[in-house]
Amino acid sequence: MQPNATTAGIDAGGVSLHLWPDTASISAHDVENGADWLGASERSRLAGLRGQRRRDFILGRVLLRSALSADAGCRSPRDWQLIERHELPPFLKTEDGAPSFSVSHSGGYIAVAVGHSAGMGVDIEYHRPRRFLALAEHWFHPNEFECLRAQAGDAQAEAFFRIWTLKEAALKSRCAGIFSGYLRQLDFS
Repeated sequence: MQPNATTAGIDAGGVSLHLWPDTASISAHDVENGADWLGASERSRLAGLRGQRRRDFILGRVLLRSALSADAGCRSPRDWQLIERHELPPFLKTEDGAPSFSVSHSGGYIAVAVGHSAGMGVDIEYHRPRRFLALAEHWFHPNEFECLRAQAGDAQAEAFFRIWTLKEAALKSRCAGIFSGYLRQLDFS
């Protein structure tokens, strides 16, 4: 499996962003071959995933390893060792200076950011119908909730996804779990 053939990448000041725009075109056989790249803790996490979540997890890890190799310019993508951590991003086990990274997947899209600056976070969200106000009341800062409540229809959906992706990226950049309470502290209104 060679994701660089289907990956778009940009470099923004030492940060490389890679995007798999449509994972639906990747065969089930290639996805399962990608599972061979995973380490023991990743396989343990994978055992609990089914359907699209399983597919996204495998492809996200393949793209991450490929992006890390492109950044390092020397390692095979299969050589990277990632250690899973409950409710936190994986830990990259390496003997030399480990690059920073962040992974996001939603609706068949996968994004990976790799660089050498601390505190990196990336998030993508596939726009789909959700209970925007209920989610915002639970996870958003009160100012954000009020801003969202004042809007309706498409404007409310757009505002929700804008704030949610900013919050998720910030959470990842701090290496904080979703239940840390950090999301409600941030105010992107």
